[in-house]
Amino acid sequence: MLNFVYCFDENYNSQALTSINSLTQHASEKINLFIIHENPETFNDSIINKENLECLNIYQIVDEDIDFPNLSGTHVSKATYYRFYMSKYLPDDLDYIIYIDADIVCLNDPIQEFNEHIDALTKSKKHLVARTETLKSEENLVVNPFKNLQMTSEKYFNAGLMIIDYQYWKNENIEPKLFEIMNRHYQDIIFWDQDVLNKFFDGDYLELSNLCNYGFGIYTESEYDEENILENVIFLHYTGKGKPWDVNFILVDSSKIFQKYYQKLGLKTYLLAQSNSIKGSRQTYIKNIILLKFLKLEYPYRYLIFSLIEIFKIKKLNLSNKKIIYERQTVIRKKPINLELKDSHLFQHEYKKDIPPSYIYNIKNPLIINNSIFNLKKIRIYTKETFYENHTYSKKIKDTFKNLIQSKTGIKNLPNGIWILDTKSENFGHWMIDAICRYQLVHRNFKSYPILLPERFDIDWITEMLDHLGYSYIVLSKNVKYRVKNLVLTSRAHPSGNYNPLIVNELRDLFLRDHYKSENNDSTRIWADREQFRRKVHNFNEIEHILKKHNFKIIQTEKLSLVEKINIFSRSEIISGTHGSGLINLFFMNKNSKIFEVRDLNDTLKNAVFSLASALEVNYFYMEREESHSDGGSINPVEFEEKLINCINS
Repeated sequence: MLNFVYCFDENYNSQALTSINSLTQHASEKINLFIIHENPETFNDSIINKENLECLNIYQIVDEDIDFPNLSGTHVSKATYYRFYMSKYLPDDLDYIIYIDADIVCLNDPIQEFNEHIDALTKSKKHLVARTETLKSEENLVVNPFKNLQMTSEKYFNAGLMIIDYQYWKNENIEPKLFEIMNRHYQDIIFWDQDVLNKFFDGDYLELSNLCNYGFGIYTESEYDEENILENVIFLHYTGKGKPWDVNFILVDSSKIFQKYYQKLGLKTYLLAQSNSIKGSRQTYIKNIILLKFLKLEYPYRYLIFSLIEIFKIKKLNLSNKKIIYERQTVIRKKPINLELKDSHLFQHEYKKDIPPSYIYNIKNPLIINNSIFNLKKIRIYTKETFYENHTYSKKIKDTFKNLIQSKTGIKNLPNGIWILDTKSENFGHWMIDAICRYQLVHRNFKSYPILLPERFDIDWITEMLDHLGYSYIVLSKNVKYRVKNLVLTSRAHPSGNYNPLIVNELRDLFLRDHYKSENNDSTRIWADREQFRRKVHNFNEIEHILKKHNFKIIQTEKLSLVEKINIFSRSEIISGTHGSGLINLFFMNKNSKIFEVRDLNDTLKNAVFSLASALEVNYFYMEREESHSDGGSINPVEFEEKLINCINS
């Protein structure tokens, strides 16, 4: 069985999905697939067609913060060097592996051809099969790797697709040797890890058929023979800077093959990106639009919209100003106390989660209009930190330009500020689990800076909480431009609904440290009433009777002051309710108390209450509605009372 290995980062997620699905589509036998990725949570492997996969394994690479050669200003990221770490992640018992770049598309069945190559490799004394890309005898080489790397052989291979004798690779401890070569020839490396691999093997490899790694540069469009390629080529490799997803090169005929395979993913009409490493890319784009070259495409106006979004896409923040506050961590969650086997699918994907790093940026003189933050000098808009994470890119662009267009003339200056908000922060649940948690990232040196609160967030319960915690803030007037001399811009503290336990426990301690209890210190049982909201229970009169029977107080939590919430929930034995913001009040509960959530029917996604309860060490119980809340959301009263009693008695 053939073993295919991909190494990439989130910048190549869509390209890799396209490549992988083209491979699984054409493979006539099952294959094994191994992926080494920097940030696997960004990669949606559910899109992969798994029909021809025997196994799929995704490994998260640990970044060792190595300064890899020749990355600055190129179209290549450090992910190209990830194959130097393969033996740390791949299973030890693999015999041969086929490394494949994410910019390669499979056009025909590879099984027979690659098995023949592996047979030849087995019978030889070699340990690698690759396609020769350059010969020493070629005249006028623009880049001469033989001279740069002091190679003695006559040929240089393309490393985008290789068949590797993995047992040799592992047993001979190849990877430290590759790093030694990389460091020794650091200034001479032009073609990244490919140069390093060629220096190591120095011509000692078997030849891979050209059809198995058909290198095609979009620059060489005159050589493009689509009929021949589709009929005979097994793997089409888009080599060089010009990629078929570039906003300019998509207009070239040879990009059609890649885009057709991308469209099969069912994501968007076109995959588009702008190449900053190609000189004059934006000027070329504008020229192509003026000349109406995009009209030749199958979907010209969709291209126009998507490309305009991409061409003005915001550059990433300068990493030199980035300070990591919490490193990446893995969270292990306790299962629901009353978990039933039939419900395992609701929670099994939540028991172990990777929480990405959280950080702050110190930004000089940004411009703020409502919830938009601009750096006009560097042509940047900070949408990742100011928009809710699930908003589409088109919405981010639309709303950002709307803020800019509607802004008033003149600029007000502020000396300092802290940003902790996104576009859902006026919702109590999202304020608690997203916004207020972000303030915990701010170093004490900046605690004197005020939180910047756009006017739409000037809500009584928000300012009440900030006052209670002693956090200073400034309300920003609607549509007014503010220039902030020093802005502390916080990242998300954690993905929404997946918590950093250190942060949420620190916040809970802040709420409970000075709370007082009423004269009646008896523990209480609370039902967080949601009947006036969209998750109304159709048969709540039956449920209300059961709740009163078991001494539950029915409370509309949004009508309570913050001090009242703290006082009530800090001495609650149990809080219960339907899924929603009301249950997020468990922030004010003590450890080892209980929460009983009535979940939406068959909902495997909305696990924010479960994961928060686990992080705060609150015992979690659950049941499901018997119908969706859109259909009335009824709760089975018999099951409800049975499970409620179980929660009370546990």
